[in-house]
Amino acid sequence: MANHTGYSVHVCRTCPRGAPQQGALGAEFADGLKLEIDGQIVRLLKVDCLGACRVPLSVAIDGPAKPRLRFSAITIDDTEAFVQLVARYRESSDGSPDERTVPFSLRLRLTAVSPKRAQPRFGNQFIDALEPLTLYRTGVEIA
Repeated sequence: MANHTGYSVHVCRTCPRGAPQQGALGAEFADGLKLEIDGQIVRLLKVDCLGACRVPLSVAIDGPAKPRLRFSAITIDDTEAFVQLVARYRESSDGSPDERTVPFSLRLRLTAVSPKRAQPRFGNQFIDALEPLTLYRTGVEIA
C-alpha cells in the first residue's frame, strides 16, 4: 500500500441523494480525479455523505494539521481545478482557503471549512497531559 502522507480527497457517493441517478455524479468525478491525482500520494475516498445534500456534488480535501475544505455544486468539468487544489493544498503551510490555495473557479463553491481540534482527544476524554478545556458559555470544565 502506498504512503499517502495523511492527505485525502473525499467524494460524496450519495449525491444527489434520493434521485434516480444517486451516486452517479460522485462516481464519475472520482474516476476522473483518480487518474489525475494518482502520482500525488493522496488518498481518494468515496464517502456516504458530506452534509451538503441540497447542492450536489460535494467534495472535500483534508490534510494533517490543516482544515478540511468542503466544496459543493461540483461537476466533472471541475476535475482540473481540483487537481490544482490538491497540489496547492499540499504545498501550503496551513491549508487556508485563500487565493493561493483555492483555484478561482472553486472559490464561490467553498461551503465549509472545518479546523482541526486544538487538543487531541481519545474517545470522550482529553489526554491527561493536556490542560482541561473549559466551556466558557456554561462554565463546565471537561477533564
